[in-house]
Amino acid sequence: MNKKLIYYFNIKAESPVYFGTSDKESTSLKRSDDPRALVVSGNSIGGALREYLIRTGETQECLLRYMGGIKTSIQDADNTVTVKEEFKESSIYISDGEFVHPPKFLTKEGTAIDPTTGAAQHNQKYTFDYLPRGTEITFHIECDVEGDESEEQVPTERGLKQLIEKWTRGIIQGELRFGGEKSNGFGKFSLVSMERIAFDFDSLDAVDEYIFCRKNRKREKVDLGFLDEDKVIENLGVVFSLKGSFPYGVYQSFKDNSLMNDKVRVTGLQKCGEVYFIPATSLKGLLRSEIMLLFRKMTDCETKAKEKCSELFGDTDRQGKLVFSDISIQNAQTTKKVQGSNAKDESTYVPVYIKIDRLTGGAFSSALKHQNEVQGDAEIRFRLLGNGESFEESPYLFPLIYVLRRIGAGKVPLGGRTVIGLGQFEAVETVVTGSGWKSEFTNQGVLSEESTQSLKRYFETFERWVLT
Repeated sequence: MNKKLIYYFNIKAESPVYFGTSDKESTSLKRSDDPRALVVSGNSIGGALREYLIRTGETQECLLRYMGGIKTSIQDADNTVTVKEEFKESSIYISDGEFVHPPKFLTKEGTAIDPTTGAAQHNQKYTFDYLPRGTEITFHIECDVEGDESEEQVPTERGLKQLIEKWTRGIIQGELRFGGEKSNGFGKFSLVSMERIAFDFDSLDAVDEYIFCRKNRKREKVDLGFLDEDKVIENLGVVFSLKGSFPYGVYQSFKDNSLMNDKVRVTGLQKCGEVYFIPATSLKGLLRSEIMLLFRKMTDCETKAKEKCSELFGDTDRQGKLVFSDISIQNAQTTKKVQGSNAKDESTYVPVYIKIDRLTGGAFSSALKHQNEVQGDAEIRFRLLGNGESFEESPYLFPLIYVLRRIGAGKVPLGGRTVIGLGQFEAVETVVTGSGWKSEFTNQGVLSEESTQSLKRYFETFERWVLT
């Protein structure tokens, strides 16, 4: 029996979301029939859904059956092997995403990192527009299915339900993300609601109802009981974690509006609400710089080092294998220094430095820098993405563990003004967690025999990869 199943998703952003901006060509946003309304391209949503299925190890047969693609077949006739490629159209229709409320774009500021030195490039700040947390988007997925007993290679009700459940679980767990900048912590959503409509084409009356009255059909809530199952999705990757603190403070040169007045400009970390944070782009830039130095030492070839670094972190032509998150500072305390007995406002309690002329070595006239330095606890956390492969022999484990241990030992500081001791991070151990396994490496003192053997094995795999 033929059916048309339509699933309606309502999702809410739990992190910043980047779909581009409406005034640029390279964007996932487009105008709808209403010239005032923006929508998210269905191609963008479908691309995220497909990429998630590939990453979680879904079979090529399933992908072709439901989402289409290039089907490759090999024909052997008259001792001649012919490779034939055939495009298979998608059986699933994915609508454009509509905003529940008119989208409000915010502007995010970042600093370009010099890959050679690992330091911020002078006068190289950049901005881009993004959608804030709380943005709600609705879209629907529809598909014509056969009965589960069908023996043909066509979509079935059970098969579609399994895909919907997989996507739903991925959204809720934060593994299925939408839009761009995903490697920098963007695109995470939660599920607000999910509804369904089923049309049974078992009679002429049912067909007439679909043609003339389908807009009047009420949606039914989808039972989300399957989310209560203790089901682990394999091959989602490896999580790297470093829990510690900034005992001497951390600083970045962003405008701090919380300590502004008419006379003094204060710079410091960015804030989300009342929480200070270091953007994911800063952590990504730091790791990229440190690992690039390691690649240079190993290969003694700049071209090969850049190629290996791009494979891990991505570039303009391909997606990287790492997903980073902002570093939130918990139990934050700002460094306060009273600058004289007549201090009257908060901005006079922050550290003040004299700007030095690098040519003469002397101080600039009337050039005082007021900066807000923050102490507190934090967790550095990111994920190495999976693609259906095992991580037991991954060449990426060693360089990531190597750099994290250096950060946790205080040898590689984060943020700016590191030459005066800011940004030093202290963490007892580096924790690496995979599917069904967990490894811990101390950042202080001598490694255990087990940890030493693990690192030796990871290094041998890394060495073979980086030198090929």
